[in-house]
Amino acid sequence: MKKLFFILPLLFFSSVIFAQTQNQNPDSSSKRILGSWYSNTNRNAKWVFTSDGKAYNYDKNIMKVMYKYTISHDCQDNTNDATEYINLRDRDGDEYCFKIMQ
Repeated sequence: MKKLFFILPLLFFSSVIFAQTQNQNPDSSSKRILGSWYSNTNRNAKWVFTSDGKAYNYDKNIMKVMYKYTISHDCQDNTNDATEYINLRDRDGDEYCFKIMQ
């Protein structure tokens, strides 16, 4: 009986660890988007994406607006399992989404 109490938690914890490692795809868009991004057409425009789900938009190094962002397969009324979208929401609750080009 003591072995059963030892084996069951061990099986549970090993399955939890395995499930977490499968979900942490290092090549996912949510990890690749982190950091600073500059516009090709306007080098004064900069976007900074942080790991806490916030995106900051700068113009000439002055922050203009902060958004909360999520990455999903849904964009307004469109759903596509093969396409990822970034969804931005500002402090007024307005939402914008854009297709992530791979």
